[in-house]
Amino acid sequence: MDAGSIIPAVDIGTLLKDIPAGAWVAISADGGEVVARGADVGLVLADAKQQGHEHPIVLRVPDSTGALIL
Repeated sequence: MDAGSIIPAVDIGTLLKDIPAGAWVAISADGGEVVARGADVGLVLADAKQQGHEHPIVLRVPDSTGALIL
């Protein structure tokens, strides 16, 4: 996927349903799967890159289930 590609809409709620609030997650660039998660954003990013995901989407799981806009 190049920098000009548009990522299709993804139901982030489904991806994050089993991840505790406050955790950091790295999601594959296509938005299809969580590739790493943990309490430290640096370690999560390093883990994702070690698995071959050079440009993951990184976010912190919100405390509430309100709107999440990326």
